[in-house]
This record gives sequence, C-alpha cells and structure tokens, in this order.
Amino acid sequence: MTLTLQHRLQTQQQLSPRLQQSNQILQLAAPAFQHLIRSHLDQNPFLHEAEEETEEIHIQEGERFHSESYPSAPIREDLDPLLNIEQSEDLQAHLLKLLATARPDARQYSLCIFIVDALDENGYIRKPFTELLPDYIDEPVSATEWEEALKRVQSIAPTGVAARDLAECLRLQVNSNADALTSLYTPLLRLIDSGLELLAEGHYELLQKQLQIDESTLKACCTYLRQLDPKPGRQFSATNHQHLVPDVFIYKQNNEWHIVPNFYAFPKIKINKNYEQLLKDSKPSKDHPLHQEWQQAQWLVESVEKRHHTVCEVTRIILERQRLFFDYGDEAIRPLLISDIAAELNLHESTISRATSNKYMSTPNGVFSFRHFFSRDLSMSFGGSCSTRMVKAKIKQYIDEEPSHAPLSDVQLHQRLTREEINIAKRTVTKYRQQLAIPSSRERRQPTML
Repeated sequence: MTLTLQHRLQTQQQLSPRLQQSNQILQLAAPAFQHLIRSHLDQNPFLHEAEEETEEIHIQEGERFHSESYPSAPIREDLDPLLNIEQSEDLQAHLLKLLATARPDARQYSLCIFIVDALDENGYIRKPFTELLPDYIDEPVSATEWEEALKRVQSIAPTGVAARDLAECLRLQVNSNADALTSLYTPLLRLIDSGLELLAEGHYELLQKQLQIDESTLKACCTYLRQLDPKPGRQFSATNHQHLVPDVFIYKQNNEWHIVPNFYAFPKIKINKNYEQLLKDSKPSKDHPLHQEWQQAQWLVESVEKRHHTVCEVTRIILERQRLFFDYGDEAIRPLLISDIAAELNLHESTISRATSNKYMSTPNGVFSFRHFFSRDLSMSFGGSCSTRMVKAKIKQYIDEEPSHAPLSDVQLHQRLTREEINIAKRTVTKYRQQLAIPSSRERRQPTML
C-alpha cells in the first residue's frame, strides 16, 4: 500500500455566526427567549430595554389584514398572561402548615416532618419507618411513636394522604365519611380489603358471593368508590401548575379579528445610542472587546426584530387561511402545510418550521400550538378535500357521543366516515384514534352493572 497526496477543490456552505444566532432565537419558546434577552441585557452595556408598543393586526370580514402601531400604549389587561394565575403550593408545604397549627409536641412534630418529606407526588409513603430517620440521629424511635405520627399526618386534608397503599388510601376516605354511609360502610371496607383485584378484573358475580352482598349493593359500592381520589397528592403536584405563555393573542371584536403580540414574549431591545457614540469617538479596533460587544448587540437586535416579524406574519397567514377554525373549531380546519406559508412569505421551509416550533397563540377557542393548524389534506369521494385534523375531530366527536355500554369499533368509525364521503383506510382510523390517546372499543366498554 502506498500513500499519496492529492489536491481536490470543493465548495461547502456554512452558516455564519450571525445567521446561526438568528435561527436559534427564532426557534426558542417564549420563556427561553425571555431568559436569553434578560441575560444579554445584564451582560451587554450597549443594550437596553425599549418602551412597549401595542401593535395590532386587524381584519374585517371580506377584507385583507392591515396593522397599526401605537407607541407606549398599554396592553389590554385581559390579555396579560400573568394575571389570574393561581399561586401553587406543594403538598409538603400544605401539610407542614396545617401541622404547625395543630401544635403537636416537639418529638412527634419532628416525626411528622420526616413522614411528610418522604411522601411521593401521589401522596403515598412508600418507605418503611426505619429508613425515614437521617443518619445523624441515633436515638431509637418505637413503632408506636411512628404510628401515632402517621395517624396525625393522615388526619390532615386532603383525606387519604400518607397512605402506604391504595387500599389504605381508600379506607381513610371511607372512614372520614362513615356517618353518612350507614349501610354501605361495612360492604365498602370489605370490598377495599379483599375485593379490589376482583373488581379490577370485572368478576362481579364472584365478588357478590365473596362479600355476600346483592347486585344493587355492589353497584352502589362501585359508584361510591369511583368518587374517591386514589392519588390525593396529585392536586398539589407541580405538573398541575404549568402555564403556557402565548406568543400572540387573537380575538374578535365588532366583526373584526385582531392579532396582538404578547410583549411578555416579545421584549423589545435597542442599542444604547450614548454608549454607541462613545465607542465611535474612541475608534477602537475590531478586535477590541467593546467593539465585539457592540457588534453582538447589533446582531441580537436584528435577530429579535426578525423573530417578531416572522412570527406575526405566520400568525397572519394562519388566521387568514384558517378563518373557519376560529369560528367553528377543529371540524372546520382546512389543509395547510409549512410549505404553503413558506411560499407565500418567500421564505425557506426551515425558517417557517423554526418560527412555528414551541410557539402558542391564545384564541377564543383556547390556547393552541402553531403546529395545531398544520394538517395535510385527505380526498373526499365527491372530489373535494378535508384536513386530517378535521377527521380526528370527527372521530373524537363520534366516540364522545357513543353509548358507554356499546362503544364504536374502528370498523364502525370507518363506516361513519365513509358515509360522510371521507376516503380513509380502516388502519388509518386506528392510527388517528391512537394519536388521540383514546383506548380501543373493548377497553372503553363499561359493564352494565357499573
């Protein structure tokens, strides 16, 4: 084998740092974009936050869009995404606050704190008492003391918290309402203690024999159990308090549609003219750190303005193309692709993809992702077309209206769509149902007893 040297010419396209920064900013979600801007404002002396402007894009029925800007006009208070947000409190903080008002003795209060700290997100305690004490505590604690502390924690709302398993959680909730249950109290406890597995498997006749109760009593017990909360800690879970920050607001007033950018998601930044003039007077070299900071500030301002303009233009076209959706909902959504918007704005598809990634709009029908409005078209037997989103909406509507004892199979769903002139394969119906996170007809079927 011999080694040789060869010369070869080739062309290679690379994105400049300036364009890379612009693309990165364009695809950021609103919270990440805010954090990025704040960090640059804190670090770069050539940047400062500009005054807010209320820019609205309007359209009347049958007219094209036009925009107006009003310097320093206050944003509508009812569009402020930070208003009316419930302040969250986690489960541990809630329990400790109530424990403090009960005023237990210092030793028992400490044991209660160890129990509360060990609760999982569902409100259960999964660890044995021997693992709750930290290593630096050598003093022994008896099982009786632990049980007393556990009962004190379990007596705090929400009822069922600090249970060691599902049966204990349900038992605590039944015991808290024992006076109102009267004749159902004993069958409920027996069902919880020894019949949950049979109940889950649907062996109702066997349950009646084992618990020695009739069909009506078992039905009443199942109805009551369905009202209980098997995961009492979830109502304090942090996942229940995640809020989407819309990039734009869309609302209709006096037969006119309005698009209002959310200035909490679009902070305005500008170059500090005083510092810029001082830099020009000093005439530093291009390698000087201050000159580089000024260059970065210019690039950032241009990227932010491009992001603002692109997102607003994409919103304008979505509202124009999907007008029926804003009036009637998902069933009226039209086929729309990223390439359609790219062609109308004369931009690359990747740019539109970045502009619609992790972006949300607040509409009269709710808060939706920009990607919600993109859907390919499906042919109809009479020659027209409909969107996949509309087909999914119809499938969901059919399932919502079905009787609980006789749910529609995928074949029946396919037949209904065919009667509405929608050409779609049965396997596609199954795929769309699964994408909607809807169980199969067998799993949706509810026995007559329940």
